[in-house]
Amino acid sequence: MRKEETKRVLAEMLTEQVAKSFLDSGGSPKYDGSGKYCGSSRGYGRNYERQAGKTVGDFEKEQESVVDFRRGQIDVTHNVFHWLAYNLDFDAERDKEFQDWAELPENADESWGGIIEGYLVKLKAEAEEKGEEGLAGIYGDGEPITVNTYDGKDLLSQIVMFTYWADSAGTWVLLRVHGGCDARGGYTRPRLFAVDEGCSELGVFNNARGVIACDSCKVGDDQEPRWYTDNGSGWSSDSCKEPNLEDIETLELSNELAAIATKRYENMLSTAKAQLSFWSPDENEIRKSVASEVNAAAVFAEDDGDDDEAKIWTLMGALANDEVRLLRYTEEGEGFCPVCKRGKLQSWFY
Repeated sequence: MRKEETKRVLAEMLTEQVAKSFLDSGGSPKYDGSGKYCGSSRGYGRNYERQAGKTVGDFEKEQESVVDFRRGQIDVTHNVFHWLAYNLDFDAERDKEFQDWAELPENADESWGGIIEGYLVKLKAEAEEKGEEGLAGIYGDGEPITVNTYDGKDLLSQIVMFTYWADSAGTWVLLRVHGGCDARGGYTRPRLFAVDEGCSELGVFNNARGVIACDSCKVGDDQEPRWYTDNGSGWSSDSCKEPNLEDIETLELSNELAAIATKRYENMLSTAKAQLSFWSPDENEIRKSVASEVNAAAVFAEDDGDDDEAKIWTLMGALANDEVRLLRYTEEGEGFCPVCKRGKLQSWFY
């Protein structure tokens, strides 16, 4: 039930109309005949305009994390709705307490930053009156900390800003979502959440962490190989057996041409197996025989200037050699496992 309430509040925040300045780059929204947002004139548009009218169900249908390999680059984006719902739990009672504080007359001329700072001062004073420890920051040390994900490496689909603290009752976040255009303004009203007890207490700081893995390769029950990042780039193998993902050779090749390469390679395997059957070679010997033929054909195709044919033979060469690592990607951004050469690469957060 608590997660359902969390998702409801997050959906409200993601569709909340935020203040906009005539100096920002959002421009003027455009709508089609049915009232659906279809872009912006003289600007880039604003996040809340793009998401206006979306329901919790709409956000839940969105993919949790997407990896895009267009132009041979690795671009991972975690859906901010799913990421926040995973890491946080809305606390209605504590949120009401904060909202009541924010509406006090003495806060009328304060910025949200000033209101949040004043609220934390109030909480600290109340804790001291009760003889409790005051507010703390990460791992219960230091002071509360405010973070804007725009200021560092970030994999989220939208900027978020939050103030994080721990007290005797738990670990808390006052969250604001960027609903505008330029990062310097256009943030939602703060809402108060507890850090999900089932996740790491520092999970809300993991906005630059991610995993990429093959959807077909498996070792036991785990998807292997897997590549991790802690800083939004530098995708390293968790087992250290594979090179960094960004260091692996890439090849842009459509699924149609890849299917031709796979079929051609399988036919060559069948032919080689039949031709060498008189001395009962093992699978590795057959593949070595085919690999030599494939590598020679790849050189000729490249010399002939037939780019598609050369790429087909390049993929076939990778299929024929388990030691070769080749990351194939399509024009649409799909990426395929450099180890098995067939499974699709996918991403997620942790």
